[in-house]
Amino acid sequence: MTQPYRFDKTHDAADVHAQFPDLEPGTETETVVTVAGRLMLRRVQGKLAFGTLQDATGRIQLFASAQGTPSLITTSAVKSLEPRMSDEPTP
Repeated sequence: MTQPYRFDKTHDAADVHAQFPDLEPGTETETVVTVAGRLMLRRVQGKLAFGTLQDATGRIQLFASAQGTPSLITTSAVKSLEPRMSDEPTP
């Protein structure tokens, strides 16, 4: 029997927005949060990677160095999920 994967999050998207209401785009903080959701958008442009993570409370824009982002996440894993997501029936 396969054990379900467990992921302990510390924040929802709404919590992050509430904690940083005036954070300008591109600004970094020393705060580390763990969020869980669905990766709705992924773009790798040269040495940069962008994404949009959505959970039940809202969306968060992600930004990372493509070099610092595992290639498994930025290319292989997401690409392998895309055909299955497009084949799922829409409710």
